Amino acid sequence: MLKERTKKIAALVLLAGVGATVLTGCESIEKETGIGKSTQTGVLGGATFGGIVAALAGANPAWIAASVVLGGITGGAIGNYLGKDEAQKHAETNLRALDT
Repeated sequence: MLKERTKKIAALVLLAGVGATVLTGCESIEKETGIGKSTQTGVLGGATFGGIVAALAGANPAWIAASVVLGGITGGAIGNYLGKDEAQKHAETNLRALDT
């Protein structure tokens, strides 16, 4: 019974991740919250990955929820870090284009 319940939770986490993918990188979210596209993608990917791994490992629902939250935080931090590097490269390219 527990394995069946865990599989259902994993399926729900996966469906939520796929459904939220549509919102990832949304311009209106970025404008209203200031959270960049790379951070949004990192949060979604980390949360989905954390939830699925915990569910497949047979964790109870509280641990699955904790894994979703911690995965989202970690993924967001990684996405934010990588996004800053990307933004810096973009700014340098624009400045070079303006100079020439």
